[in-house]
Amino acid sequence: MERIAILAGGGRLPLLLADSIAERGGRAHIVAVRGEAGAEVEAYPHSWVTWGAVNTILGTLKRESNGTMMIAGSVSRPDLRRLKPDFGLIRYLPDVLAMLRGGDDAVLTRLIRFFEAQGLTVKGVADVAPQLLADVGMAGAEPHFEKQAADDTDLGFQVLDALADLDIGQAIAVEGGRILAIEGVEGTDRMLARISTLPGRAGPGGVVVKGPKSGQDMRVDMPTVGAQTVVALSQARIGALVIVAGKTLLLERAEMLRRAEEFAIKIHCIERGPTLLDIDAAKQRRRRALAQARAGNMLGRLAPNTADSRDARTAAEVTQRLARFATGRAAAVVRDHVLGVAAAEGPVAMAQRVAALRQWGRKRSRRGAAAILFDSAIDDPESVTAMIEALDGAGLAGVVVVRARSAHATQSTVAVPATAVAAADKLKLFLVEVNADEVPPDVETA
Repeated sequence: MERIAILAGGGRLPLLLADSIAERGGRAHIVAVRGEAGAEVEAYPHSWVTWGAVNTILGTLKRESNGTMMIAGSVSRPDLRRLKPDFGLIRYLPDVLAMLRGGDDAVLTRLIRFFEAQGLTVKGVADVAPQLLADVGMAGAEPHFEKQAADDTDLGFQVLDALADLDIGQAIAVEGGRILAIEGVEGTDRMLARISTLPGRAGPGGVVVKGPKSGQDMRVDMPTVGAQTVVALSQARIGALVIVAGKTLLLERAEMLRRAEEFAIKIHCIERGPTLLDIDAAKQRRRRALAQARAGNMLGRLAPNTADSRDARTAAEVTQRLARFATGRAAAVVRDHVLGVAAAEGPVAMAQRVAALRQWGRKRSRRGAAAILFDSAIDDPESVTAMIEALDGAGLAGVVVVRARSAHATQSTVAVPATAVAAADKLKLFLVEVNADEVPPDVETA
């Protein structure tokens, strides 16, 4: 008999997987993480564990399975200072610290490798519950796009591909050729919530595309949509959702389609092959470029350390990659984890959003950096000051100003105002200028 242990966070997915395994004649045991999983797991064979009890987690996964496990459900990054460690956490602490660096894809990929190194096989949704995956024509008819929707869909996936190796979110919102929002750490529903506050939108209109990034391990963190996604789309006045067949997880399929009909939201499920981007090679190129990058021109009293300088360069790179899409004028990065990217909301609103991420914003341990793309020919110098001031409380270590070379500019230098330098010094942030042509190159997605 197939016996699978499910390391479970929040939400219904662990329960749906347990049901599917049972329907296949197997047995599922839910290893529920306290503070993440809900009480509903107690209706199933289960054990409770805490993040700090690594030996207990490993022992339970092995005891309650035949060496096969899954990872499912929503989780928040654990605060290492609040964990109650067992000997296992101490033993594997270097692995745990390395695991928490970077975006969700990087963290989950390292988590899979960790469990595999302990002799466990990690399975994905496609292995045990393929009926939960989206399929072409799932809404009853072959997808049909009006030209603008087709163009917006293509643009959304281009942006997703351009950011693939930077491990950012899985969803992009586009309307009339304008990027409305790029998903960050907040998730799709909260991304949609901020679209609803954008001025000048009548709606309903536009498209949200959601799909896996190139090189993403489909065993964990598969793009997921459900009935609540449709409600959020309606509240954001978005007219269509485009997902990828076989690579998107559907929760509450029937209810989702009923809500889509109720709110007149079109759902298109398309087939999409992989891009020709070698993620590992792209990451290697970025590492080399970051290692060779110049430090830039320091403007304030403080200087970045090595890790914060790297984050500053990555944030600058995000703004450069998105410049050709006329979006992404600002970004924030902490230890290779892209927290947020400005689209239609603008740099100040993005800075305020990042400042609200209390999990990352701790004044005692400042880390990471924000970048702002600045064109001296068209931008108000005080916009730099405004963004810096909006970062108050964000817990970042500094800001990098990326000097764009506009065709309309009369000089290549940026006159960062004294008010910006003063604001950075007051908030104890480093402030650095770099030229746009000093930022690492874009990925190649031929």
